[in-house]
Amino acid sequence: MGATTQNETLHCLALGLGLLDLAEETAPPVEGEGEEAPEADLSGTESVEADLIEIGEGETEIAKDADQIENLEADSDTLEEVAVAMEAALKDGGMSRGEVKFARMAVDRINRRWKIKKQPIASMEAFGETDSKLNATRTSLEGIGESLKQFWTALMAKISALWGKLKAWVVKVTDAAPGLKKRAEAIAKKAGEVKGAPTAGKIPASTFKKLEGLHLGGKAPAAAAFKGAFGELVSNVEMVLSSKHGEHVSKSVDHVINILNEEIAKGKAGRSISMIQQLTTFMGESAAAIGATTKADGRGEGETHITKEMPGGMCFAVTVGKAEGDSVNALAKTFKIAVAPFSAKKVTVEANGNFDTLSGDDVKGLCGEVGKLADALSAFRNGFQSREAAQKKMDEAIKKATSAVDRKGEGASEEIRSVKDCGMAVTSLWRAFALFDTSVVGYAFRTARDTLAYCDKSLAQYGAKAEGAKAEGEGKKEGEGAAA
Repeated sequence: MGATTQNETLHCLALGLGLLDLAEETAPPVEGEGEEAPEADLSGTESVEADLIEIGEGETEIAKDADQIENLEADSDTLEEVAVAMEAALKDGGMSRGEVKFARMAVDRINRRWKIKKQPIASMEAFGETDSKLNATRTSLEGIGESLKQFWTALMAKISALWGKLKAWVVKVTDAAPGLKKRAEAIAKKAGEVKGAPTAGKIPASTFKKLEGLHLGGKAPAAAAFKGAFGELVSNVEMVLSSKHGEHVSKSVDHVINILNEEIAKGKAGRSISMIQQLTTFMGESAAAIGATTKADGRGEGETHITKEMPGGMCFAVTVGKAEGDSVNALAKTFKIAVAPFSAKKVTVEANGNFDTLSGDDVKGLCGEVGKLADALSAFRNGFQSREAAQKKMDEAIKKATSAVDRKGEGASEEIRSVKDCGMAVTSLWRAFALFDTSVVGYAFRTARDTLAYCDKSLAQYGAKAEGAKAEGEGKKEGEGAAA
């Protein structure tokens, strides 16, 4: 993966989630001149690279599917708006010709996009006398209602498909983690053989094309700063992949399901502002659960908390908006959790700096951290069970809500929309957490790969001197033998 594209997926996700303004997007790094020296042929190198390709492809595919779900939800919202306009028209004698023209264009376009069976929408000729206008409006409203039911079915089918890909992806990641650890152990063993000082105390960034994934604040970091940032990454990733964070995921999703169940049992009267405000608290707790404890300004609406800066100028960021009105989905959509640029302002990555050459002890320490990261990735398969439990609860709740919606008759449109509002909130929260999981794992795996490359590059500075000393010693021995 080229140096200018490694974090492209994360940047796009952060932009899409509103954690970085488009005008302040982190500038792509300027790739330095010169060729990177080949890495040593260490155990597991090719395997790790192959695993990274597969992990990256899976990550991209999951992100695309999530985008489709979001677009499906957006079109469903549009149909709801059309339905609201029709209901208002019913109270006022029916739709006008202009209104029906708008309705037909919107509904037909959306149905074609998602291959939804065309539903009856009144023709222009049906609009004449008042009675005809009322009947035509009712027919059109029923048609949109059928389209919305099919949208619910399509939405759940896509979520189910996305979940299947997520599970397969997690298995792939956890299977790849031991190879990452094996490579770290091989480099650590090599570091144990290092003696003396390196031939060069600095590694030019122009000849080591890992700056995009390892920089801090746009610059090649000093060894101490990098070790601290990588340690922060390992600690934060361990929290994200832990069962504790999974419990926070379940808690937020469960709370919305509870609101949804109240909706089904009592209608909109069962919804309380306090329950909605409580959801804000649950979502906010997710920040502390992943190490995002620093409040950050200048990142759009809502309150954002971030972690300390990690390699590549990245952080984990959580944004929670305010509960305004009684829409649960509107609040859920303000929740953003992502791997995002640490700085909200434009950062230019300098390609002409120098990395410190790591000591043998530094290398062993970093390799040990990579090993801990690999262990966390391996254990994620077990921790993922809590995500699976949340997904199953969500699926059951949505099906129950869909059944309740089907039983609602004419005149209950407000209750139907209220139930759907909660259903969409559940899927929105679940999708946010699922995308975050995939982004974190992909980012962690890539950064670990680049960190091991940094370690190996540092060891190469000692290797040249060691080989020279060895040759010099052998030469002396040969000379002494000849003299004897």
